[in-house]
Amino acid sequence: MTHKRLLLGALSILLFLSYASFAQQSQEQNLEQRTIVKPGLSAEYFDLTIGWDEDENSSNLRSYLFSTNTEISIFDGFSIHFILGYSLSNFDSLTFRELPFSVELGVKEIGGLLVGSEINKRLFYLSEYEINLHGQFVYYYGFNNEWDMPDLNVDGTITGSPTWTRTQIGPTIRYEGLNYIYPFFSATYNKLWGTFTVDQDIQDLFGTEEKKITGKSNFAFSFGSEFEVTPNFFVKGALSIMPYDGGKDFSGLISIQYVMQTQYRRTP
Repeated sequence: MTHKRLLLGALSILLFLSYASFAQQSQEQNLEQRTIVKPGLSAEYFDLTIGWDEDENSSNLRSYLFSTNTEISIFDGFSIHFILGYSLSNFDSLTFRELPFSVELGVKEIGGLLVGSEINKRLFYLSEYEINLHGQFVYYYGFNNEWDMPDLNVDGTITGSPTWTRTQIGPTIRYEGLNYIYPFFSATYNKLWGTFTVDQDIQDLFGTEEKKITGKSNFAFSFGSEFEVTPNFFVKGALSIMPYDGGKDFSGLISIQYVMQTQYRRTP
């Protein structure tokens, strides 16, 4: 329930910013507007500490994310991103004790579908600094996987599929005072939660268990830079630190974008 409320709150803020941006632009007269489409590719890796069994146990979730990220800027200072891709996620050392035979999942990367969206809204300029509000929502749906149980004297299998959801929202400060290089820093609320459901089938014994997981860290601090290789081609890289009580996690991101199309028009 808590995660649903947080997600609804984040989505409400993003929807409000979208409406406010469109409303503001529709009231301005004789203003030149741009529609810019930026198709891109991104690769991300994170190593996140997760809690399970009512947060009594913890392990690591390591995930590789590969996605297309298409940015559409309808108005200056406001953009929407559509994310579609593939992820390999490794849920290390999850233990399921409510099955007919308790099992601990070994190291295995599980492929899955990745979908999401992102919104960026420029708030204001402060000297050579641009202040933006950034929000992202990503959902991972893991495909069904099967594990053997070789220690048994009879045939037995375990099948399972994981899911996780990640939401981020917070300000980004971008420095505009350099040529072709734009450093930035962001501090975001960053939360991940999900489930891992397994089915165990051993002759006439069958059991199902769902494990709820949640990221230990609630915040991320990111440092990075965007590089203008050409006026139409950009490369961005970032490193993030996600502290929590007793430790810290890390993630890294690299992406490329190409300005495919620009259209100009004037408001009525």
